Formats: sequence, C-alpha cells, structure tokens
Amino acid sequence: MNPNNTPPGRIEEWVPLTDNNNFYEAFYGEIWRWIGTKVAFPNMCGCTTLQDNGAGISWNFSIPAGGTATYSHFTTFSPTGVVATPTPAPSATPTPTPTPTATPVAQEAFVTVSRNSVKKGQNAAFIVALDPGPATGPVTVNYSMSGSAILGSDYTLSGTPGQVTILAGDFSANVILHAVRNVNKGATMTLIPGVGYFLSGFEDDVATIRIKKK
Repeated sequence: MNPNNTPPGRIEEWVPLTDNNNFYEAFYGEIWRWIGTKVAFPNMCGCTTLQDNGAGISWNFSIPAGGTATYSHFTTFSPTGVVATPTPAPSATPTPTPTPTATPVAQEAFVTVSRNSVKKGQNAAFIVALDPGPATGPVTVNYSMSGSAILGSDYTLSGTPGQVTILAGDFSANVILHAVRNVNKGATMTLIPGVGYFLSGFEDDVATIRIKKK
C-alpha cells in the first residue's frame, strides 16, 4: 500500500521475451478477477494509481498434441529513471515430446477483495484464488467469517456457507458480500486448512470488507 501517495524509489519492469502478448496493470484483486474470465488482458495500465497494484502478461496460444511451447518474460527492479535493456530471445519452436501423466499437486490458496468497503445495497467480492493456478480439478476451500458485522443481519454471502469451490481450469472463485445495512462494521473472511490446497500462514489468508455507515 502507499498511504502517503508518494512515488516509490524504484520501478518494476515486466519485459516479454515472446511476441503476441497482452498486459494489464491494475488493483491486485482486479488482476485475479480478470484471470478468472480466461480472456486476454486488455492492454490497460493504472500507472498513475500509487497503491499495491498487480500486473500480468498473457499470451493466446495452443499446444499441439504431444508437443511443448515456451512463452517467457523477465522482471527487473531498477532505480526510478533507469530502464533495463533486454536481449531479445529467439522465438520458441514447439518440440514434440512424450506427454507424462499429470499428478495433482496441492497449491496455495489465498484471499483478497474486489473492493475494501461497501454501503447498504452494494456488493463486493471475496476472491479466493490459487497460486500459481489454475486448478487441475475442483478445489473446495474452507473459510470462516468474523468481525463486528453480523452475517445474516448486516450482510449476506453467496454460495454454500463456509466453503467456495474453484472449478477445474479456473484460477479463482468469488464469494459475493451484499450489504444489508449501513453499520460501519467489518466482515472478515479467514481461510481454513483443507484437502487439495495449503495456506501460507501469513496475512493473505485473511481479508476484510468494511460495511460503511453512510
């Protein structure tokens, strides 16, 4: 986060090494929401917003049966005003290889929000996602709710209480909070350990949406 709205002393640069790519730089939760749509990034940049943003690069490609393809980029961190000069890499050439049998591997689950606060009648999403994703099969992530806001009285949640399922091929799933009253209270989602995923044990296991009084 950047509470003082002060430009940082360094820049982070994403340099694609493979052509025909799209990019997106926006609020962290918005990046994950877009990934969940499986649509190419929109070539947009919220570059003047000094906050904890996320960024990504996407490619549209297909891999032939029994083949592989490589799409790559590199990331540099530089003092403000210094620009990295990448060395172009040759275009990837698909090379047929035997296809191994995939073994499902547990991925880290984390939670973020689409917006930090709402008023009565408005919606916001708890976005439960996998890192690195996507899910190789349905993954049901368990959670609990806490905070001063009361579920069922101050707000409601979509889906099955206490769990959300990320479908095969998806990076994330949403639990929609609907504000019922203006109460100036918080609703906090905390992820709980379960089967098919693991947790970092850090602050990305928890996210809060504030229900504003007015």
